[in-house]
Amino acid sequence: MSTDATVAASGTRPEAELTSAFAAFTSASTRLEAAYGTLEAEVVALKDALATTTAERDAAWQAVRERQLDAVLTRHQRLAALGEMAATLAHQIRTPLSAALLYASNAANAGLAANRRDELLGRAIGCLNNLEQLVSDMLGFARGAAASNAPVALADIAMAITNASPALVRPGQHLNVAPLPASAVVCGSREALVGAVLNLITNALQAAGPNAAVDVDARIDGQMAEIRVTDNGPGVPAALRPRIFDPFFTSRPDGTGLGLAVVRSVAEAHGGDIRLDSQDGAGARFVLRLPLAAGVGQIREHQAA
Repeated sequence: MSTDATVAASGTRPEAELTSAFAAFTSASTRLEAAYGTLEAEVVALKDALATTTAERDAAWQAVRERQLDAVLTRHQRLAALGEMAATLAHQIRTPLSAALLYASNAANAGLAANRRDELLGRAIGCLNNLEQLVSDMLGFARGAAASNAPVALADIAMAITNASPALVRPGQHLNVAPLPASAVVCGSREALVGAVLNLITNALQAAGPNAAVDVDARIDGQMAEIRVTDNGPGVPAALRPRIFDPFFTSRPDGTGLGLAVVRSVAEAHGGDIRLDSQDGAGARFVLRLPLAAGVGQIREHQAA
């Protein structure tokens, strides 16, 4: 049988088979190339993910190490501060206690005149009162972080200050407490807040001296209430301002150095802060800022700045 006859008998031409085979090969090559491209993209993605994971792991370990170092550093700083505080507190307690013992011992002299004995006993009692004030301030400083969430109206704080003022003001001194906004309410401990403001007033009266004139007023600034205590004293020297709120720091020989530290502790425990505005020779203004209670909307300023 001839070749043409064989091709005719099979019904297929070699050219057609070749074309079909080439088409199949081309299709397979295309699919293989696409699969390779997909696989290559996945490999790149896996490499990127691995690099990212490695970087995140390194960052996480670095963060852990930094937190550990920060914790150690913080602990050492707290221990150092505690040691400094303990040493200072021991000194602060020893001074009035030693003086009280000395006065009491001298007063025990049987041949002492009655008026001299009364004088010595009065001095001893004064030293013990100073010691009691130191302990009270220390407890107030420690309790500052334990504020409650009870609603406290600024008007109630003003009333408490007014009631306590006769025991604070000496002859020749003046204390003016402006009516605080009746509708302004903060959350916290009424006792702690009143104590903080009284601390500021006491500090202002002592700083301004026999002719002290101290004004207490308040205003609303956005969602914060500001209680301001202003005096006509010499102001706080610029060199002392950075440390004025530090525990046990005082510029007065008879000061405990805890009054303003207690105020800051109370302010921070209530979510607020305390600020000093002062110029040399132009008096000082302490501003106690406290957040308004939730649900109390914007309140107009009670008094212009």
